[in-house]
Amino acid sequence: MLLANVGANHEGPTPWVERAYTPISSWRDWEDGRCDILIKIYKGGLATSWLHQKQLGSEIWLSQPRKTLDVPSLTPDLGEAVLESPASVLLVLAGTGIVVASQILHHTDKATSFGPTPEMTAPISLIYSCRKDDVLMVKEMAGWCHAGKLERCTLTLTEPEAGTAPPFLDIADSDLSSLAKLSNVRMVSERLSLKLLDSELRLSKKPCRVLVSGPASFNSAVEGMLSRSGIPQEAITILSA
Repeated sequence: MLLANVGANHEGPTPWVERAYTPISSWRDWEDGRCDILIKIYKGGLATSWLHQKQLGSEIWLSQPRKTLDVPSLTPDLGEAVLESPASVLLVLAGTGIVVASQILHHTDKATSFGPTPEMTAPISLIYSCRKDDVLMVKEMAGWCHAGKLERCTLTLTEPEAGTAPPFLDIADSDLSSLAKLSNVRMVSERLSLKLLDSELRLSKKPCRVLVSGPASFNSAVEGMLSRSGIPQEAITILSA
């Protein structure tokens, strides 16, 4: 949780606003005094605009990280988990929801998992939806795919918004090209569809836990597709991004 001193605002009587962010670094980094967070700056965003104006070396307030999901069930409450150890995991993510992949994949690696052995041992695949000019964590995705942490990775890419400047001018096309060359990566120039989702589900071992994270409209659309694909509600975890 980030505490931002934005001054007078419409959210309440105090000059402070709170925003929840998911770190992309591991718990070991936190113990070493380091925390990496992926934050997009939105025009008119109270906390992000305030943070964007901060100079390097500025002091900000972060709460201690708190658990969002149990592993390996990937449910908010282990007591409610029907699939305590799924045979496979499918991540369906959009935009900044990609941070969920980073956290889950920490638990596949002995160096960053909580215990002496990784808790996530089931094969994990990823479907990531975003605009072509707004692909986040490209190098990290390439690393996950190359290392075998992701069994399969599908990027569904849509065209940039007309009349808007690319958000990341320093991202080279070569980064995406390098990712596309990997044998377990597929890129398609289309929105996520029921057909595409079904094709990935057919490749996933059963029972499969599906974790969805993105904007509210994306989450709702994917949840509907999963229902039409016959995925039971108890096998789906939805996280806002």
